Amino acid sequence: MNLDHITHHKSYARAFALYMRRGVPIDLAAIALEVKSDADYQSTHTAQSPYYILRTSGDDKVSPSHAANNGKIFAWDTPPPTGNPGKEFGCRCTAEPYDAISEEVYNSTIKPTIDLIKDYLNQKPAWNDADMSLYFYIGAGRGVTLTQMGHLKDIQEYYEANYLQRFETQIQNNFANVPDGPISNKFERAYDFKDVLFSYRMSTLHGQFEGNISTLPNGTRVIEGIANIQFVDWFSDPADLRQQLIKSFRDYSSLTGLGKNLPKREADLNNYIKIFSEIGGKPYPILDNWKMPIEIRK
Repeated sequence: MNLDHITHHKSYARAFALYMRRGVPIDLAAIALEVKSDADYQSTHTAQSPYYILRTSGDDKVSPSHAANNGKIFAWDTPPPTGNPGKEFGCRCTAEPYDAISEEVYNSTIKPTIDLIKDYLNQKPAWNDADMSLYFYIGAGRGVTLTQMGHLKDIQEYYEANYLQRFETQIQNNFANVPDGPISNKFERAYDFKDVLFSYRMSTLHGQFEGNISTLPNGTRVIEGIANIQFVDWFSDPADLRQQLIKSFRDYSSLTGLGKNLPKREADLNNYIKIFSEIGGKPYPILDNWKMPIEIRK
């Protein structure tokens, strides 16, 4: 059962509503059990496509002839020389449903819209939660940086205002009994940045502090150095934000002079969002890095 199959079920919608309102984590395993037990949903969401993507088990037991077919598209009535998945004795290959029409729809309808949305995102000084959900569907899982999204400065400032003192205390405690000289310390910790944007509920900062300890004539201990910080997060739970997306599209249309075509384009956007939700999105990493000078005196 794939993630897209799960996220279209009503139980996922309820779980995500709780996540957005109260921050309750989404239990995909529990939802998957509900989906499996829902006979009506299964019967309407597992109709066999005339085409499939052949997937091998991906281990060292896969034969070369089967491995050569991995990821390729076949029709049930015109299988590869090795046969349809599971037909050959000992075959452990599986068939992932594939809609041949989707490629035509993608090239004629979805791709132009994706290009338009990417242009819209590139023009925004900072993404919001709706923009991050949009990218879930159009980004193909490619990572983005805080800089690209216009969030780096806000994340840095929030960290310095709320978490820097804790980090400095950690450094100070780690080297309390270390003699003067060069020091190095690796660090990793999850932080809550939801006040910057809700999607950054728990993000990881890791890296290395490189510095030096010295003692002044008056006995004051000084720790100076640079913290090389790596930011890592994943966006993987898009909300149903159709109204926000349409509002964003209106804003974009007014900025680019497309307002006169808005009624038609807005109707198209409704259809495109429906298509995006049907083909599913891909979680994507959010990354960035920066250097932060540290000076501690005690």
